[in-house]
Amino acid sequence: RASYFRQGPISDTSVMEDMRHGIVYFCGRDSALRPAIVVRARRIPAQWYKDRCISRFIRLLVFCMEYFQRYMVVPGRVENLSVVADLSGLGVSQVPVSALAEVHSVMTHHYLGRVHKFYICNMSWMLGSIAGMVKAVLTERQRQKLNFLSSAAELRKDFALHQLEEDVGGARPVFQEFFPFPLAAGPFGAGLADGPDESAVPHAHEALSTRGFLGSSWNPRRSAEENTRLDFR
Repeated sequence: RASYFRQGPISDTSVMEDMRHGIVYFCGRDSALRPAIVVRARRIPAQWYKDRCISRFIRLLVFCMEYFQRYMVVPGRVENLSVVADLSGLGVSQVPVSALAEVHSVMTHHYLGRVHKFYICNMSWMLGSIAGMVKAVLTERQRQKLNFLSSAAELRKDFALHQLEEDVGGARPVFQEFFPFPLAAGPFGAGLADGPDESAVPHAHEALSTRGFLGSSWNPRRSAEENTRLDFR
């Protein structure tokens, strides 16, 4: 982290132009309130590969993860997220293996413990066949973490429909704007189709202080209530 952020944090203004591609963004939360980050590999501009600028993709991913840690977690309640990787429109030879490998590397090495599940959806028939072979050699723990979906609608087992776009099993139109992140209010129950609660209080994240987002280590000399108390502004 000291090396990567030696010139300071990644600001929203510095990634705004690249965010417009809709390659990486948050779309909603699952039934346990874990945020879902969508990765659409086919939207990575071909020029980025030609110019060997895949670092721009990683920069977007890191920005999203830092945003998540600062504004979307609640210590002791919500501390990890899910990744929805959309492979629609990609054949076997078109899958950007290096980019997806970077996603896995960043998530599992630099943000250890932050990923609840990887959902791989909208695979072609050929990719689905390969996924079947991959699943056969995975351990039980790996199968719990890495989910190859035969249908994007399977995401409804973990998400309310208004928390996802329609092409990944939800009910919301495919987004055209990606930042500020197009998040919808609850309810968050799996499979709910009634839409967001229009009376929900907006900007609830502002209630927690900076210290509240950071949390603290468990202190055995304190009571459970003191250890789990959130710090508000």
